[in-house]
Amino acid sequence: MPWVNRPDGHRIYYRKVDPDREHPRGNIVLIMGLAMPHVWWTPQTAFLSSIGFRLLLIDNRGVGFSSLESFSMDLHLFVSNH
Repeated sequence: MPWVNRPDGHRIYYRKVDPDREHPRGNIVLIMGLAMPHVWWTPQTAFLSSIGFRLLLIDNRGVGFSSLESFSMDLHLFVSNH
């Protein structure tokens, strides 16, 4: 599984989905709300990749496959993740 390792020790999970064509129509980043993992984008992922978009899906800190090393989270931490 692909992760971005943050300087503070957290691991942020991401998933790349390539389109069903050789030349993508564009790139889309899908970031779910605070309490849901990237898999909730599955219907949109299937559709958007089928019409030619390259996708990047991200699990927020402490959600899905991303780690949560502590419970001391604030806005600055979330902003630094994206």
